[in-house]
Amino acid sequence: MTALNINTTSSLSSSNKTCSAKQLNQQQRQCLAEQALSGDKPISHLAEEANTSRKFIYTQKKKAQDGINQAFAENNSDDEVLFYIPVTKAWIRQLVIALVMICHAPFRGVLVFLRDVLDYKIGLGTIHNIVRDSIKTAQEYQQSEDLSPIKAASHDEIFQGGKPVLAGVDLDSTYCYLLEKEPHRDATTWGVHFLDCQEKGFAPDYTIADGGTGLRAGQREALPDTPCHGDVFHILMEMGKVSLTLENKAYRAIKGLEQDKRTIVSKEQLFEAYQKEQQRVNTATQFELLLSWMKNDVFALNGLDHVTRDELYDFIVDELRHLEAYQVKDIRKIRIALQRQKEQLLGFAPRLDSDLKQIALEHQQPTEYVQRVATLQRQSTQTSRYWQEYTTLQSCLGDAFRVVMTAVEHWRYHFHRASSLVENLNSRLRQYFFLRRQIGHGYLDLLRFYFNHRRYERSLRPERTGYSPAELMTGEKHPHWLEILGFKRFEKQLAH
Repeated sequence: MTALNINTTSSLSSSNKTCSAKQLNQQQRQCLAEQALSGDKPISHLAEEANTSRKFIYTQKKKAQDGINQAFAENNSDDEVLFYIPVTKAWIRQLVIALVMICHAPFRGVLVFLRDVLDYKIGLGTIHNIVRDSIKTAQEYQQSEDLSPIKAASHDEIFQGGKPVLAGVDLDSTYCYLLEKEPHRDATTWGVHFLDCQEKGFAPDYTIADGGTGLRAGQREALPDTPCHGDVFHILMEMGKVSLTLENKAYRAIKGLEQDKRTIVSKEQLFEAYQKEQQRVNTATQFELLLSWMKNDVFALNGLDHVTRDELYDFIVDELRHLEAYQVKDIRKIRIALQRQKEQLLGFAPRLDSDLKQIALEHQQPTEYVQRVATLQRQSTQTSRYWQEYTTLQSCLGDAFRVVMTAVEHWRYHFHRASSLVENLNSRLRQYFFLRRQIGHGYLDLLRFYFNHRRYERSLRPERTGYSPAELMTGEKHPHWLEILGFKRFEKQLAH
């Protein structure tokens, strides 16, 4: 009987090569693919060196070639599937709220978006119910808010559909603690809301508001021990408008004089036209100078004491009275407003003096030097005058100079004398109000919740970036505002 001889060499060699291929890591496989693509060595030599089969080398080469083809392929990237979203009813509800809050979308806009983009039909009533449910959640969440951290607040009124919307903002954190639409804006209405805020711990050191009589009367009744300082923003804005009007009139007078020179023959008429032109130019120039003093000295964060500010304020009012003889209509209104609101507009001055004296006491330095540091920080570093004063103060304060400079800079950062933040809130509200006539039924509660719990993506103040007003006020982190409303945010799965 003939014996059967079996050659096992080939099978053992193939098995060893397979095991060697499995032991190669990704970097080694990439190196083999690059060498195979380069063609510097035959495939058989590469397989022998790596103790793998030629088929394995060809496989790595194909992977590398496919990757290169994909990288340089044209018109394929737009059709590539980036990721999949599990569209559920819960996700649709989340999308509706996001469109309404983030994108300022009206209800019919949400309906059209879902229909045209997602091919999903939804009714206006359903959208309304989704928003109503979120309003209820937001209201319940905000019932327990603590307003005790607020030390400086600002109030204002904005009108929608002929009805006032009362607003209140924390000047340090930008937290909106009051946003209510009311039929009236009298003292009783404001006072009731102030009392409601008091129940949540609202007890600021001071507030800032414009000249609204109902607002101020309501605060006097509900918060009799809290001073309400005047807002320097509005009066400076009105003075700026008058300055622009006077400047335009002066330019028109100059242009008119040039035209009259061609037609006027009498020297008396020409002299009279010249006097009128000079009068308007001088009025515009003097008013611009008074505005500069008011803006850069009286209302500025500098080292001027209260007495000096008071005297300069009166001087500016007297000069405005003299200018009324030439431009009564434009200047008289500003002069009367400054006279009536003097105590309110300069309400920040005693607080400013007290703060600078406190800084001087803490660092055991003369108050005069601290005041000069405050004035120095108002000046431009591009001028020689700044550096002369800088050198003088550095010599006078010695080792304490840097510490005092830092303390004054920090103080300037947190000192408030204008209601700019509540004006900024009003401008953001306008973007939502114009979409709908009716803003009742708790819609403002949801809007206030969104403003307070949406984190800032950017800010002129770096410490606010990445934080929400609620986090800035309380110092505590909170979940994403969609998660607070009960939604689960979508997260892409990591590619393996």
